[in-house]
Amino acid sequence: MSAGLLLLLFLVAGVGIYLMRFLPLLVALRRRERTGQEDSTGSLLPLVGPAVVVALLVTSLFPGGSTTGHSAELVRNAAALVPTVLVALRFGNLGLTVLTGIFAYALVSLAV
Repeated sequence: MSAGLLLLLFLVAGVGIYLMRFLPLLVALRRRERTGQEDSTGSLLPLVGPAVVVALLVTSLFPGGSTTGHSAELVRNAAALVPTVLVALRFGNLGLTVLTGIFAYALVSLAV
C-alpha cells in the first residue's frame, strides 16, 4: 500500500471520528438554543471530565497482560493522579486536566 493511500485512509478515519463526536454535540447545543432550556444532554456535559479521569484511573489500575513492573506502574499512576485530580477540581476544564495528567505522568516516569 502506498504512503499516499495510507495517509488518505488516516485522514478519512480522523474526519469520521471527529464528526461522530462533534455532530451529536452540535445537535444538542442547537436544540438547547431553540428551546431556551437545558435538556438531559446539556446537563451531563459537566460530568465528562471526571468520568474521563476515573476511566483512565480504572484502566491503569487493572491493566491487561503481564504483571511485570506492575508496582512501578501503580506508583507512577498514583503520583500522576494527584495533580490531575487537583487541576480537574480547581478548573473543571477537560483539556487542561488531560494535559496535566500527560505531563505529570511523563515527569513521574522520568523519576521512577
